[in-house]
Amino acid sequence: MVASDDAIDLAPLQRVVDRWWPQAVLCANPEIQAGVNVDRARIAAGDPTVFGETTTYMWMNRIPSEIKAALRPDSD
Repeated sequence: MVASDDAIDLAPLQRVVDRWWPQAVLCANPEIQAGVNVDRARIAAGDPTVFGETTTYMWMNRIPSEIKAALRPDSD
């Protein structure tokens, strides 16, 4: 494999992957985009607490409620 890597210019392939991988991930995992949309709506509504967090879906929807309460005592 190393010899193949040295013999083949992979730069064009890497450009394609760099260009299309993010879109492929979003197509395969629409819940990620849904979380991004929720966070964008929070920002548009003037909610500054979204900054410094990961996307809503990725963490807050997967954290058990008791841990979520410990992370944010002011929320449910």
